[in-house]
Amino acid sequence: PTPPPPPVATTRSPIDAAGPRPRATARFGGAVQVALGATPGFALGFVALAGLGTGRFSIDLEGSALPPRSSSASGGLVSVAIYAATIAPCIHLRIFAACVLASAGAQRSDGTGFALSWQQQTTAWLAGGARAALEIPLARGLALAVRADLVAPIVRTHLQVDGADVFAPSPVAGVFGLGLLGAAP
Repeated sequence: PTPPPPPVATTRSPIDAAGPRPRATARFGGAVQVALGATPGFALGFVALAGLGTGRFSIDLEGSALPPRSSSASGGLVSVAIYAATIAPCIHLRIFAACVLASAGAQRSDGTGFALSWQQQTTAWLAGGARAALEIPLARGLALAVRADLVAPIVRTHLQVDGADVFAPSPVAGVFGLGLLGAAP
């Protein structure tokens, strides 16, 4: 009989010893949102997102719109809309998520009823912020997303008539959203 082969020394990397890596999943969804401080008064808008998630981490790219919202100021009417793209890296713990936000887009504004009215002025919208969210599972691959954002515009466009501000975004805006989030392997 032949003797058994000698034992072979194997090494495992620390990554292998930690177990298999979480699989990446595609994330997609949409939500309605209400903003206060970014446009005149409360603004109702929407957001669509696509991204990737793996274990406790995710990163989403979002497209959002706050359609024109108007308010009276100094005898005229000011209308402001914001259209932006946001990148949102997040960390997840069970149904909770915390995210960092970086947004870029356009602020469209116009004024009517003033001695010198202006039409559709477009300026840059740049902002940073943070999000707290709940992702409540409804079914396999589907969750209810409830989120609250604090957003600080880096570029704050002041709309003026005769040298006086008729609108400026708040230094910190609040955005609250409710929507559906899907995930697929």
